[in-house]
Amino acid sequence: MDHRGHGRSRAPAGGYRIHRLAADLEQLLRRLELDRVDLLAHSMGVSVACAYLDLFGPGRISSLVLVDEMSRALREPGWSDGEAEEAGATMDAPGLFEFLAGLRAPDGERLRVDFLHAVTSDGIEPELLDWMAEQNATFPRAEAADLIFNNAVQDWRDLIPTIRARTLVVAGDSVNVPLRSQRWVHQQIAGSELAVVRGREGGTHFPFLESPEEFNRRVSDFLAA
Repeated sequence: MDHRGHGRSRAPAGGYRIHRLAADLEQLLRRLELDRVDLLAHSMGVSVACAYLDLFGPGRISSLVLVDEMSRALREPGWSDGEAEEAGATMDAPGLFEFLAGLRAPDGERLRVDFLHAVTSDGIEPELLDWMAEQNATFPRAEAADLIFNNAVQDWRDLIPTIRARTLVVAGDSVNVPLRSQRWVHQQIAGSELAVVRGREGGTHFPFLESPEEFNRRVSDFLAA
């Protein structure tokens, strides 16, 4: 599923909020008459999955695969480093607003490329990184900034322990999503499984691109169990 503004989907003027994307997902499932699905979500998509459960409940969800997303991205001023790492809060408010302003600036495209370099391993092929940058560039930067802000202020720490669907948590051990935060998510979801799938040379936010064989094996084994 290409979210609004992403990939081949249209980029409407508004609606770049996590719960609006969750409503888009519900509309798609209804349109396709899908009553029971295995839902795999990556990065911000995990936040969309949480919003979906918040709004519509688990009725259509058979199982979940949650890939490398924190439960809370924005750090509170009074938190210790341990509390922030457990939540996955790698951003503070000044840093977030500085990044958003830079993304909206005329030369903001460089920030998207810099981000991809930061969250992939040193072993990633240049051609793959170029392709990822091309895909990322399909999303207009102003709308991307709106959505990044909305995602950053979400807090799913109260919802995650209520998840009852069979769940696999896949951690890429990336710099922007601490491994400890993924272990916390796994520990909160009763009966869940945890798989750590790193990149070719270290952590990555994109384990399905850097280590596709291992990623696909872990997901396939989970779905077949």
